Amino acid sequence: MVLLFPFLLLTIFSPFLINQYLEISQTESFFNEKSAIKWKKELENNIIILNPTKKKQVFFQKKSQKKKVTKRKFVFNPNKVTKKEIIELGFSQRVANNWSKFIDAGGKFNEQKDLMKVYGMDSILLSSLQSHIRFPIKNLDQAEEQLKKNKFKPFKITFNETNLNTTEREDLKKISGIGEKLSERIIKFRDKLGGFHSLKQLNEVYGLDSLVIQKIGTHFHLNDSIKRIAINQINEKELAYHPYFSYKIARVIVNYRKQHGHFQKPDDLKKIHIINDSIVSKISPYIQFE
Repeated sequence: MVLLFPFLLLTIFSPFLINQYLEISQTESFFNEKSAIKWKKELENNIIILNPTKKKQVFFQKKSQKKKVTKRKFVFNPNKVTKKEIIELGFSQRVANNWSKFIDAGGKFNEQKDLMKVYGMDSILLSSLQSHIRFPIKNLDQAEEQLKKNKFKPFKITFNETNLNTTEREDLKKISGIGEKLSERIIKFRDKLGGFHSLKQLNEVYGLDSLVIQKIGTHFHLNDSIKRIAINQINEKELAYHPYFSYKIARVIVNYRKQHGHFQKPDDLKKIHIINDSIVSKISPYIQFE
């Protein structure tokens, strides 16, 4: 009886004990799996946060979003080309900066070897652009030599020689190298001046090539038909409209005239401290003292 009674109790309660054990083991397994997944996620998050390569990827993505510059070849004057145009020609940002600083400082390129003075200049790229570079022409012989060098065809268009100060845009457009915009720019500058007194003034027209200026000189002539300014009657606003008179100079001239009386000759303008010989020689053809 002593042995049989415990055995009967064990037999009766064994299914209940087995079920309890299984439920506990499943619960522990569930919590262990859930904890493992949670730990894995936290670990992955920490790795993403601490991973330096992700920041580098974002940095390079931002850099790659910058607009690409479209490279192109075009005829240009190295003394008037802009920083943007230098980059479009294929030069680096550093070369463009150095090039622009040289021009802004008053430097001038007269021949191709002068461009090699620009720090960082790519000599191979510069050589490939040789036929597109237009340096300032010093004399007619140099112009003819450059025409032969660049293999320009002779100018075959025939028309009557016209006064450049009275010609229209259509006549200017007959010259190779002058289109709608350039012809309009020449006429507009001429009218603001009151007419050209020298072909050298065409160098002041933005975008006008030196060789084209030589062609203009071949087919157009100048006479003494410029409009002159009555320096002793004109007001400040009208004087400042002329390209050769800034608002500052116009105001000083008018004020000086009010205080000291009429100007009698160009040298009288030199009495104004901000007007030097260079300015007087430039504006003299457009002034009358009557």
